[in-house]
Amino acid sequence: PIHKMTSAISDPRILILYATQTGISQQVAQKIYRLLYRLHFHNVSLSTMDDFNFREDLFGKNDDLYCIFVCSTTGQGNNPSNMQTFWKYLLQKRHSSHSLSHVNFSVFGLGDSAYQKYNFVAKKVQRRLLQLGATEFF
Repeated sequence: PIHKMTSAISDPRILILYATQTGISQQVAQKIYRLLYRLHFHNVSLSTMDDFNFREDLFGKNDDLYCIFVCSTTGQGNNPSNMQTFWKYLLQKRHSSHSLSHVNFSVFGLGDSAYQKYNFVAKKVQRRLLQLGATEFF
């Protein structure tokens, strides 16, 4: 007999969220977006972390979601300016350890390894998403 392999996820919902101070993270996020499209993933969105409606689309839904976070670290471990609102919301204590259990994520960190707090922002984002119940993929 012939067995047909089918994917449980035919066209998953994928979000690419980036935070950048100089534009490099945006360029990387756009490359990931184009690559996914060439690989025939068409339910893909691209946005800065602060411009994305994370209250509704990340915390307000329970359908499976794949998120790729691309974030840079500025100065001595500082968040880029276009992720300030997102980060403050992510830190709110009202979120439970299961708030993001429907989210699968990966984080790409960009920065200068000469700094003591190299990739600090990416590590903070990763740690907090895990605390909120998200599942990391590589």
